[in-house]
Amino acid sequence: MRWLTPRRQMTYAQWLEQCRRQAAARQAEAATALDERNGDECECDDPETESVAATPAAEAVADRKPDPTWLPSVEYFQAGQPFQIGDIAVSPFTIPHDAADPVGFVFHAEGVRMAFATDLGYIPPNVKAQLKGVDLLLLESNHDLEMLRDGPYPWQVKQRVLSRVGHLSNDATAEFLETSYDGQATYVILGHLSESNNLPELARVTAERALSGHASLLANRLLLAAQHEPLAPINF
Repeated sequence: MRWLTPRRQMTYAQWLEQCRRQAAARQAEAATALDERNGDECECDDPETESVAATPAAEAVADRKPDPTWLPSVEYFQAGQPFQIGDIAVSPFTIPHDAADPVGFVFHAEGVRMAFATDLGYIPPNVKAQLKGVDLLLLESNHDLEMLRDGPYPWQVKQRVLSRVGHLSNDATAEFLETSYDGQATYVILGHLSESNNLPELARVTAERALSGHASLLANRLLLAAQHEPLAPINF
């Protein structure tokens, strides 16, 4: 597994600003090199030819905005070995899925703990332990069992999804929320809902029933994460 991090400890805002500055510097160098190369290729006094050969390409490079997704280094991590990204502590943990060394994450910063677990066929004891004592829990509620069985997927794919290295159904997620969840999270978010084999309201109703035993005015606010739009910001 690998994780992308800055070379030294810094806040996220500082790291992002550093990325932007470095990207802008690289793009300026690229524009200069392109100007020089085009000048060498077109050694003529015809201004019309020169503008066609050099100017548009150079302007295209110069007009590109710095890419904030570029990162200054690549570092590797392993499940069970916590690491740090600026002021965010990250704890990766192993999850059961048919992929190469899949993991979930617990993020801890400014007194808030958030756990993310998607793409897992069931919830083993090690995952249950990681999902305790968090302020925000994002858990997979991938499919409705009947919709999956009657749905458009080939039988081999249905078997994979239903296996212990596949995906959590609404019922499996509800069973965890009812019997193993500690009820401490302020927000519970259902994620990775299948567009072909689930309906948001089915996932919501199933989870709400499971959470009824954890009734609280300040905890267990249920949200659904859509595939094509971000959630509204969450404040603690």
